Amino acid sequence: MNGIDIDNNTIIVADTSYHDYLIKNIKKNKLINFKIITMEFLRNSYYFTYDDKAIAYLIEKYKLNIDVARVYLSMLYYV
Repeated sequence: MNGIDIDNNTIIVADTSYHDYLIKNIKKNKLINFKIITMEFLRNSYYFTYDDKAIAYLIEKYKLNIDVARVYLSMLYYV
């Protein structure tokens, strides 16, 4: 196996378990700049994150159950 050939300044979105495999199998004969990130990191960096204060606000303001408040916040990524 010759290794995985990637270009310079590449971002690879992969599962955490796949990171070690990628790092071991990238061609070692050239110096390149690349980054391996997870889908969760990409989503949180590109859109937004929320914390317990947001959940507490929804519970207090709209009298929601904690599980329902978490579902509402997680579904905002798709709106």
